[in-house]
Amino acid sequence: MKTKEELTQDIENFFQNLNLDFNPLDYISANEILDNIEGNYNYQDFFDDLDNSEAFNGEIIYYGNAIEYLLKHDPSLRDSLDIAYQLGFQIKELNSEILASVLATEINREDFAEHEHEIEDLFEYLEDELNSDKASD
Repeated sequence: MKTKEELTQDIENFFQNLNLDFNPLDYISANEILDNIEGNYNYQDFFDDLDNSEAFNGEIIYYGNAIEYLLKHDPSLRDSLDIAYQLGFQIKELNSEILASVLATEINREDFAEHEHEIEDLFEYLEDELNSDKASD
């Protein structure tokens, strides 16, 4: 049975070791996660909260940076144009920065989603710890 402070540290360590381009705890604190776990919080809830907080937004600014990003991740522009289309962009609104940014955002979402099972395991662990703490009261 761990204290809430120890569980908070476990959450912080977990997300530091996930190797993401952003830290989810910059958008949702470890304490908020612990509070939410008690209310059947799950991976999809967490993903949605991060998405609503714009945690996945990948803003690529400056033409040179955008072109470099697109060359590395989508040289044909097929993916970035498809994403922009799905988001409702008109062709006249597009430029390299927008295409790179929408692609970076989608890549951030996909990278995060690759850790779904690990995050679910973390939430299950936290729930078990919180429930064992209640059972001992």
